[in-house]
Amino acid sequence: MRQSEGIIILRLNTFISRSLLFICLFIGILQTLQAEPYIAVRTGLKCSQCHVNITGGGKRTDFGTIYVQRFLSSQFLSDSSRKNFSTQLTETISVGANFRVKNNIKYSYTHFDTAAVRNIVKNEYILDITEGNFYFELNLIPNFFTFYFDQMISPNPDNREAFGLLYGLPLRGYFKAGKFLLPYGFRLWDDEIFIREMTGFTYSDPDLGAEIGFEPGNYSFSVAVTSNQVSGIAAWVRRHGRLGFSWQKATDGTDIRMFGIFSGLHTGRFTLLGEIDHIELENGLQQEVYFAELNFLLLRGLNYKMTYNFFNRNLDVPIARDGQERLTLGIEVFPFQFFQLSAFYNINQFIPQNLALNQNTFTFELHFFF
Repeated sequence: MRQSEGIIILRLNTFISRSLLFICLFIGILQTLQAEPYIAVRTGLKCSQCHVNITGGGKRTDFGTIYVQRFLSSQFLSDSSRKNFSTQLTETISVGANFRVKNNIKYSYTHFDTAAVRNIVKNEYILDITEGNFYFELNLIPNFFTFYFDQMISPNPDNREAFGLLYGLPLRGYFKAGKFLLPYGFRLWDDEIFIREMTGFTYSDPDLGAEIGFEPGNYSFSVAVTSNQVSGIAAWVRRHGRLGFSWQKATDGTDIRMFGIFSGLHTGRFTLLGEIDHIELENGLQQEVYFAELNFLLLRGLNYKMTYNFFNRNLDVPIARDGQERLTLGIEVFPFQFFQLSAFYNINQFIPQNLALNQNTFTFELHFFF
């Protein structure tokens, strides 16, 4: 065996060992205690059940729209007819939208050292539109060929997705071509979560290419090819949990690659997510990103969420010198259909000299969607 192959196998074994330890730790926490990807895990459904994009995100299917109205929200408001709202304009044309307004407060931070006292004195208040997207779906040949369009209207007008989607392949397969979000890990809506920001698989980073996938039984496979990379997902989905593997390889001449595992568990009112990603950059730098999320359904339409993010910027440097952490605590409220309120407090920790990345923040968000 060549030395380079031996090093790769050793790194892979080390990563798998860390991953299994991480997952077992949080499984233990869950057993002790007796979106969103967490909603998919809570219901035991695949992303394609509720979203037009097979790998998740964007416009909701008819099933997803009904679920939002009848099961996700705490109450269903309607007139005497009690009819569901439909996104169908005609038999073949349907629409959708997401609109988020966020108020973000960054708190002051002070660092004392022997040389000087450095601080950020004033609190920062930022009110912004973080998402304003309109979705358009045209079923040219129902249950066989669909055109899908995702247009960002605010804060920066741009096209996020535009692709043709062919259904009906063997093994519940599909083929997608155009501009789309690439498959990798949990598709969390927050691009600032480390597993999305550091890997680059965010809602703000779609690409042109082609994707093929299959969803037989309890399994799901997707592979996407673009001009500069190949990425894919393989997952095993069950009613009370799922386990998946992601991978990516640059094809533009750079030696960038990454791989990771993700899992979800659901029992009673608890839903747990976990993901670990290993990143190898072209300069030989190796990084790892960890994510865990615990959701507790307090009442119908009221979800408590706790997340832990950790970014190890360089595996060759002690964690105390470059490890970045974030703990988030908060609630999500769905008081009635198509409306969500969220409030989260973020505790950030990094090397003390970096003032900005040590600021704790509070965010309050309004989310309108259909």
